[in-house]
Amino acid sequence: MALKLYSNRNLHSDFIQRVLTELSSKADNVYIAVAFLTNTTVLESLSKKGCTVQIVVRLGFPTSPNPDKLEKGLGSWGKG
Repeated sequence: MALKLYSNRNLHSDFIQRVLTELSSKADNVYIAVAFLTNTTVLESLSKKGCTVQIVVRLGFPTSPNPDKLEKGLGSWGKG
């Protein structure tokens, strides 16, 4: 298996949101580990596409909108 680094670098155009969106068309499961999370749009999009999303994220600042909202969203986005 080939491993690639995605880190939102302008020089390499390896933006995580774009890559996850592209790869989600080929996968049913998405596993993400991040130090913090400030935008849940890509998680909602993956869930609505039918992907099972599992995420490990630090729940301290600046993770937002907030841990409770994130947990509620992950539980409901795929339900309708």
